[in-house]
Amino acid sequence: MVTTQRRGPLHQNHLLSHLSPTLLLHPPVGRTVRPREEPSEVERSLLEALQNQPPPPPRPQVRRSMEHFLLGLAPSLERLPLDKQEFIKFKLMKMIFDHSTVVLNLDHVDPQ
Repeated sequence: MVTTQRRGPLHQNHLLSHLSPTLLLHPPVGRTVRPREEPSEVERSLLEALQNQPPPPPRPQVRRSMEHFLLGLAPSLERLPLDKQEFIKFKLMKMIFDHSTVVLNLDHVDPQ
């Protein structure tokens, strides 16, 4: 008794019909990788970074008029020689101190 093997597209499709359509379209290539039970350290770090909300953007600084005035003086002051800069800073601090209402008591107090 001689058996003949049927070859051709019809016979091959019949043999593969029990497989899922996904396997037919995308057969496995190479070795199959088993999923890990726990994520690696790198994966945990990435997951944590992705889950953390980014910090809110910094609020824009609102400057008072006095700050604007004093910051506007800085470039002109920096162009002067160092000795002149120090003299002007000293004079400004002295004028503010002379006109302030704060009274400092600098008398030496003996501890009891």
